Amino acid sequence: MPFTLCPSTTDPAVAREWPAWTAAGLESLVFKRLDEPYRGGARSWRKYKVRVTTEAVIGAVTGSLTAPRTVLLGHYDTAGRFLYIGRSTTLSQTVGHALADHLTPPRDAHPWTGGTFSAGWGTQRNPRRPPGTARRRHGSRCRRRP
Repeated sequence: MPFTLCPSTTDPAVAREWPAWTAAGLESLVFKRLDEPYRGGARSWRKYKVRVTTEAVIGAVTGSLTAPRTVLLGHYDTAGRFLYIGRSTTLSQTVGHALADHLTPPRDAHPWTGGTFSAGWGTQRNPRRPPGTARRRHGSRCRRRP
């Protein structure tokens, strides 16, 4: 596995620019006092996690509406199509049960009918998407069973 040397700086102005590097794969900044050495097992360094957000609508769930395991997210494109854009991590039972009180089945035909989604991460296959779904966006890692 190749390694990449991460940049470092003591200039706060330079570090403030780095969260904009999310397109290049930056996930977080780690910072510590200059006079502080590394101490294995100690939690003295701080981490600032970069978050990229977007609005989404819950379009489906894995599990059941009364006990969802994950939520499958979508948004409407400019043509009014409801497109799949990603999914959540596995929900805790508490969160799943709280969310279940707000879920209802679709009133009309669902635009994602024909796809089977799973709660697991990753896949070895290139899954088929149901009609009206988009390719992966925003780094989502959805696995669907064909």
